Amino acid sequence: MDEETDIHRLADALNANGRDLEAELEWLAQLLERRLALYFAEASTSPLLPASETPPPLDASQSPYARFVRQHRLTPAERAVLLLALAPHLRPQLLDVLCTRNETTQRGFAEFGGVQGVSHGGFLPTGESAVFLLAGYGRWHHATVVDVQ
Repeated sequence: MDEETDIHRLADALNANGRDLEAELEWLAQLLERRLALYFAEASTSPLLPASETPPPLDASQSPYARFVRQHRLTPAERAVLLLALAPHLRPQLLDVLCTRNETTQRGFAEFGGVQGVSHGGFLPTGESAVFLLAGYGRWHHATVVDVQ
C-alpha cells in the first residue's frame, strides 16, 4: 500500500467514527433530556415516554467505534455509560444540563453526581451520574406511555 492509500483509509475511518459518535451523542442528549423530564415531572403531569429509547443502529457501519460496540456486544445501557464518559471530551456542552442548581440547597443536585474539573470548566460525570441516567432507562425501556391521569 502506498502512503496516499493509507491516508485515505485513515480519513475514512475518522469520518465514519465522527458520523457514528455524532449520532450516539445525539441519542445521549435525548436520554438525558428524557431522564431530567421524568425526574422533575410532578406525578400528575408525568410526560409521555419516548417512542424510541434504542441507540442508533451501527450494524452496517465499519467505523472503529461501531466495530468496538459490536465486538464487545455493548448493551444500550453500556453504550450510554460509555458515551457519558466520552461526552466531556467530545461535546462538553451536552452535560451542561446536569449543572442545574437545586433551589432548596443552592448547589448542584447530589443525585446527578459529577465534579468540576481543575482544568475543565464543564461537568465531569461520575458513577453517580451514570446511575442517575440509568435509573430512568428502565422506566423508558419497559413502558410505552406513562398514565397522566
